[in-house]
Formats: sequence, structure tokens, C-alpha cells
Amino acid sequence: MFNGSTLRRTKMALILPTTLSGDSLGERHRRLNLQVNEAATAGQVSAQDFEALTEQTAVDRLIKIDIAIKLKNVDYIVKSLKDDDMLYVSRALKCKWLLERRDIVNPNYLEDVLYPQMVLPAISKFKHWLYINLSDPVACQEFYEYYKNIKFDFAVKFLRHCDNEFLLKEFPKVLTQINPHYLKVLGEKCPKLVKIYYDSFSSDNELVKTYLKDEQVFYKSIIFLLKSDPEVFLDITEKYHNLTTQSKLTLPVVKDMGTNESHVFHDQDYEPIQLKWYLGYGRMAMRNKCCAYTVGMCALRESDYINHRMKSELEKLFDEFRFVGFNGTLHELRGRINAVSSADRRRDMLLVLVSKSGGRPDCVREMLQFALRFRNEPVHERAAIVRSLVKRANVWRLPQDVWDSMLEYGQGLGLDGTRSEAQCREGLHAVVLRQLLTTGDCVGAVRSAFLEDFSTLEEYKLNTAERAKIADGLQHILTSAARDAKPEMSSILLHEIVERPNVKLARPLATLAGKNMESIIQEQDLAGKEHHKLAAALRANIHRARPAPDALALGWRKIGMKAVAWRAIRCRPSEVTQLIQTLLQERVKRTVRLALVLAQRTTCVADIFSTAVTIRPLAALRAALPYYRILGEAADPRVYDIVKPYIASVDLTCRQGLRRVLKNYDWLPIVMQPEYCAVLCLILDKVSDRDAGNVRRYVMKFLPQVSGDLLKNVLTETLKKVDSNDAVSFPAIVIRYLMLSESDEEETSRFEQIGQPFLEKITAFRQGDDDFRSQYFKENLDQIMSSLKYNAAFFDIKYNHCLVVIERVLAWLLNVLTKETHFEEYAKIHATMLYYKAIRQSMKQKPEIFDDPVKKQTEGVDVVGSTFGRYIVKEVALLKSNYFDSVMELYRNAFTDYLSSYFVSGASKGKFIASLIKGMLSESVGSEARLAVHILQTCQYNLEDAVKEEINEICLKSEDNEVMFFMHAEIFA
Repeated sequence: MFNGSTLRRTKMALILPTTLSGDSLGERHRRLNLQVNEAATAGQVSAQDFEALTEQTAVDRLIKIDIAIKLKNVDYIVKSLKDDDMLYVSRALKCKWLLERRDIVNPNYLEDVLYPQMVLPAISKFKHWLYINLSDPVACQEFYEYYKNIKFDFAVKFLRHCDNEFLLKEFPKVLTQINPHYLKVLGEKCPKLVKIYYDSFSSDNELVKTYLKDEQVFYKSIIFLLKSDPEVFLDITEKYHNLTTQSKLTLPVVKDMGTNESHVFHDQDYEPIQLKWYLGYGRMAMRNKCCAYTVGMCALRESDYINHRMKSELEKLFDEFRFVGFNGTLHELRGRINAVSSADRRRDMLLVLVSKSGGRPDCVREMLQFALRFRNEPVHERAAIVRSLVKRANVWRLPQDVWDSMLEYGQGLGLDGTRSEAQCREGLHAVVLRQLLTTGDCVGAVRSAFLEDFSTLEEYKLNTAERAKIADGLQHILTSAARDAKPEMSSILLHEIVERPNVKLARPLATLAGKNMESIIQEQDLAGKEHHKLAAALRANIHRARPAPDALALGWRKIGMKAVAWRAIRCRPSEVTQLIQTLLQERVKRTVRLALVLAQRTTCVADIFSTAVTIRPLAALRAALPYYRILGEAADPRVYDIVKPYIASVDLTCRQGLRRVLKNYDWLPIVMQPEYCAVLCLILDKVSDRDAGNVRRYVMKFLPQVSGDLLKNVLTETLKKVDSNDAVSFPAIVIRYLMLSESDEEETSRFEQIGQPFLEKITAFRQGDDDFRSQYFKENLDQIMSSLKYNAAFFDIKYNHCLVVIERVLAWLLNVLTKETHFEEYAKIHATMLYYKAIRQSMKQKPEIFDDPVKKQTEGVDVVGSTFGRYIVKEVALLKSNYFDSVMELYRNAFTDYLSSYFVSGASKGKFIASLIKGMLSESVGSEARLAVHILQTCQYNLEDAVKEEINEICLKSEDNEVMFFMHAEIFA
């Protein structure tokens, strides 16, 4: 067989088939390696010879793979890599020489030829093996270049083995994609990369954001620089490490810097860092020193207590004979014991002898012969001696004559199973152990007494053989006792144990079944109902058999859906398309769902979903959101368009599982979430789901991104469900929906169809005297008023009807509430109108600022705030002329509450209020200017100290006496 050699053919015939012999796994491995080495030294083997060799077990296949590795038979290794069984794939990957075959180990061949013929776990295994073992710089650079635009997380694993010149060229291009781990790995390869990374902060804002998310982790990853380039590490620490918000350096780092790298501290540039670190280190050292002192004092007090505690007579006796052997102790105590009149004292002497015997049979024999002279001692004294013997001497192993002496000494202690005044539990256990080890059973009175106080005997020192024998004996005792106590129940339980199939054994049974797996499953199917669970469990573990049956060929009806799913999920890339078609043709819910899972591995996901949604719409709905969750932004957006019509029409009343899946709107890409949530509101409202409110809040945040028709349907359905006795939920959505009108006709239509019915229902619900209606109306009114300040519509020039909506709400409010009783509400609505006018006026005057997103957040805030302040001054003057001067006091409370409640806290709010106050002071005198002082006093905590000081100086320079008086009364008081 080997090159025509009869001798070699004979040797190979002896190898396969083979059975490995040996008492341990290690011996069998050595036997396998010996056979492989013998075959490899016999000569080269052709591919045809390998194919012809007989295989009956997995061992035969492993031997063939090992021989192929020895002889560098690349064809057979590649064939093994394509096998379904991962055992053979893992074995084939032991050939490190495969990395030298550049015709095979190159990205083009692997992706185009080898991977499509390998099962999915084998591909993952091969990729892991590849980047772990491949270290050739040229090959690693080739793999990196191929994968960097496909899957950077995989490509970067090869980057660490590329040469430094390529690293320095490529690293600046991928800075934002580098995580802390690979910054450490690549930095250890080329320390210059770390400096490049940190120096890029000044020119790359995205890199700074990435770094700040895990600042401490990034910093810890570069500590290795302490040994290779400490000056760079200290420079980075001084410039970029935040010692106030991040943890200080660990003690080992500080020690290393203080000893090995102390020369760097002579540089004045690093002196501040040195001071901070060593101050922290000194505090830590002092704390540890104090803790050590406290612990030492506690230990000293404890030791003093122990030393001064009075010792018992037994302890004194032990101390006296601590360094004396058994014979010397026995000789000494023989002379003393007769002179002792106390039974307790004689017991202590015998306990010392038991301890000195050390469990040696000859010593125990002499001790017992000596103790038999005192067999008439009280039972509780003798029980103490027997307990000590059992614990210290392992008496169940003693010779028969010594054992008989112990039984004689222990008469009356219950060792024979009888009742005793001083029951010796340990002695009874010794008798049970002796009987179980000698006869394998325990009978008579001893057994009855042991069962009354049963023990597993785990507290005794037993070797492995004794432990196994005792376990069998105890099991026999318990089963016999149960059988004797309830013989009828015993026979029933025995029948169940023997006849009822044990489902827990399905996994190991499937492993052992091998080629007989199908026949075993058929037997269980024919055995009756009781065996159906075992048959199902065997089907679920059919992949454990070697060789595993072809689940796809057998079909899911015969072999089970779990077996088909296991085989389908790990199928080869070249089989995916055909397998999906086969599963869809079954037209069953489970097969369609499996086909949609496999669709994620193809480029035609939308087509597969289009087919699936016509076959099983609910299965397609259930699979759509998990698809987006897995692939994220890389998912095909057409999938949502395909399932969207079915989402709106699905009935979730009895489909709790589907409802839970559909409520995970955060799985979708952000651009799809607003519209999807609007659709979700429709179907959740139908079943009164408790999470509908959360979905509605999300919709309210992104109303401009939802189509007007869809919003109209949502609001119409919501209003239909509300009668005069129901409260309206989320009125802010209605108000903002009205504000998003783009034309007069659209605004009129929206108000007539949605706005007017909505306001009428709120008015009708208010009718009544109960406190609940009054409180709910107040909450609705507060939400309506806060929703009128809608920045998304105010700053978008295509929405020109915001002021009309505010006026309509104001007109409705005039019919419901009087100004005298609710002046604050009217003042806030008027303030919102002025805020809208200030925004539009600012956008008209300074369009270049509001066209730039960056300037809009900085200069735009100042412009709007200043304009708004001037409008407020005019509003106060108008109120004073229409009503009375002291109306300013009412307006002050309303306006300061408006600023506190309707504007979110943050840096922009501080800038806005500062500009507002400056705008008011620039064109006001008297009480109007005094309002600015009140705002400064109320909102001063939103202002930075420098801005606050600037405004204070402006107020102090004012020539208005009213401003000066109130500044000193409210600000400087």
C-alpha cells in the first residue's frame, strides 16, 4: 500500500481498524502516537491510499489525520477541514506547517474556495487558529489589507504581527477603531504608536469622544510604557490623565517609578505630577501603617488573653507529655493512675495514651489492655475514650483481637445496638463501618440503632476503596429499610425506575449510540407514550452521535425540528441558499422562522422576507426586529417596509410573545424608530398595553420624523376611545401635531379634525366637582402649556403656524378659565408667544448664525436671549398700562417659574438667561429693570461665576435707584 511495498502494506493493515488499549487516557494517547509514528516511518502514502483505509471508529479517522500531518499530506488535511465533525477539524488544525502553504493560506483562496465548503463552526475555529498562529509579517499584512474594510475587528488581529514601518503608516488611519486592548498590544510591538494616538487628540474630535468613553481603561492599557519608555508615559500622564476624576496610580506603579525610573523626576516638567502622586502614596502608606498598628494591638490583646487563661487538667497533662513517646507515657501513667482517686483524672490519662498511640495497632493493643483494668468506670467516662479511639485510631481497620478488646471495653455503650445510659454515637458508627467493610452489610440491632440516627459517615477518614464500599453498603441499608417499611410502594418505585425512560440520559446515550441512533429513536417511538419524551430528547441530541445522521435528508417530521435547526445553523455557506428554499417550501411556522434566521447569512434578505411574509406573516414579524438587532445599521432597510403593513393589522390580544418582541423598538436603527413607534401605538392601544405610554413618549420626542397621515390615524384612534368620562392622555402630542402644519389649509384641517375635538373632550371632562377631575385637568393644562414651547418647530422655518396654534389654545383657555383666577397660566402662554417671536426675529436678522449648527448652539443662544429680553420688557410695560403697576409682582412669579420649569438645565440655559437679563437691562428702567434683578436672584445658580459678576457690574452701573435698592436687598444681602 505504501508505494507498492508489501512490508508497508502489512504495517498499515495492522493499524486500521484499531482499538486503543491502556488503563488510562494517557496510556491510550501514547498507544495512538506510537502507531502513528510507526506508520509515518514506513514511507509516504498517496491520497488514494488514505481514501482506501478502513474507518470503523473515530480513532481510525484520528490516526489517518495524524499520519497525514506527519507526512504533510495537504490534500487530506484540507479534506478534513471540510468535515462536518469538529473533532476531525480540530485534529487537522494541529498541522502548523499548513501556514507555510501560501497557495492555501491566503485570504482570496480561503474566502472564495475553502470557507464556502466548511461548516460555520469550522470557519470560526480556522480563523481563530489562523490569527493565533500566523506570524509572518508579509502574510499578516496581506490578511489585514483584505479584511480591514470588511471586518476591522478581525483584521486588527493580524496588524500586531506586521512590521513597524507598516504599523506607523497604517495606525493613524484607524485611530478611532482601536480599543484599549489593541492599543496595548500594538503599543508593546511599537511604543511610538501610543504617542501617535495621544498626540492625535488635538486634531481628531471623534477620537477624543472614543477615548473619553473608556478613559481609565485606555490609560491602564499603556502602563507597560513604564518599562520601555517612561518619559513618554509621564508626558502622557501630565497632559491627558485626569487625576481628579480618575483613580490614582496603583502602588506597584508608583514603586516602580520611584526606584527604577527615579531619574525622570529630576526634570522640572514632571515635578507637579511627582508631588501629587507621592502625596497620594504617602497618605496610603500612612493609612496602611495605622491599620497595621490597630491590627497588631488587637492581636496582642488576644494573645494576652490566651496566655492568661487557666489551662484545664487535661491540657496540663498533654503539655507534660508533649515530647514523650507512647512507651514512656504508658510507663509513667501506670505508676500514677493507681494513686488517682478521680474518675475524670483517670479518663484524662487514658485520653493522653490514645493520642500518643497514633493509631498504631500495637500501641492501641497495649493501651486497651491497660484500659480494661478500668472497665467498671462510669459509662460516660468510657464513652469519651471510645470516641477518641474512633476519631484518632480508625478502629475499624484494627486487627480482630484489638477490635474485640475495644468492644469489651465499650460494653454498655450501645455498640451492640442496645439502649445505653451514655449512648456512644461514634462507637456505633465504628461498628457499622467494620461490618460494611468486612461483610458488605449491617444487620440486627446495630442496623436498627443506626437507622434511628442515620449518618452518611462522611466525617471519618476513609480511603477511596473504603468510601466506595461504604456508599454501596449504605445504599443497600436504606433501600432494604424502605422495602421492609413499605413493600407495596417499594415494588411500584422499582418498576418505575426500571421501566420508565430516563430523559436525563439522552445526551450520553446519543453520544454512545453512534450509527444506531436512528434505530434507537424508532424503538422509542414504537414503545408507547411514556417513551415519547426520551425520543424527543434523543432527537434534540442527535448531533452528538458520530457519525451524525443527515438531519436535512431525513426531514424535520422524522428527525425533529431541533436536529434540523442544529444542522441548518452550522451549514456551509454554499448550502445556505438551497436550504432556505427547502425550508420555505415546507410552509410551516418553524421552518419559515429558521429560514429567516439563515437569511441573515445571505445578500438577498429582503427577497426572503417578501416570500416568508406571504407564507407566515407572524413568523416574519417575529423575525424582523431580531434581524435589525443583530445587524444594526448594516441591516437591509427594505425588510421594515416589507413587514410594516402587517404590523398595523396584527392582533396582539392573545399573542403575548409576539407583543414582547414588537415592543423592542430600540432594536431598530434610529431613523426607523419614530415611524415604527407610531405604528406600535396603534396596535398597543387596541390591547390596552401598559407600555403604550412609554412608546407614546418616544413618539412625542420625534414627531417631525413621523408622517402626518400616520400621526393623524394614531390621534384619531386615541380620541375615538375617549368619552366624557375618560381623561385624555398625552395632550402634548396633539399640540405639537398642530404646530407641525406647513400651510393654512393643513393647519385648519388638523385643528378641525383633531385639535377642536381634543379641546372639547378636555373641557367636557372638567365638568364635575370631584377632586380627581380637577387635578387631572390641571395636569393636562400644564402639559399643554409646556408643549407650546416647541423648539423643533420654532427653529424650522417651514412650520409657520406655531403662533396660530398658540392663539387658538389661548382663545380656548379664555372660555374655560378667567384671567383673574389664572393669571399665571396666561402670563406663561404670552411668554411662549414672545419666545417664538424672538426666535423668528433672530433667524431673520442673523441667518448666517442659525445656518451653522455650531454657531447656533453658541451665538444663536445669545441672540435669541437678548431679543427675548427686550420683548419681555415691552410685555411688562404693556401689562402695567392695561392693568396696574403692581401687576409686575404677579408677572415676576409667573415668569421666573416659566424660566425654571420650561427650560432644561445645562450650559445653554445659563447662556440664554445671561443674554435675557442683559437684553432686559439694555432697554428698561424702573420696575421693568427690577424684573431683571429678580431673574438674576432666582436663576443665579444657572450662571457661571464670571458671567454673574459681569451682570452684577452692569446692574451696579445703573442709574436707576429701584435697581440699586433691589440689587443690594436681593443679590448682596
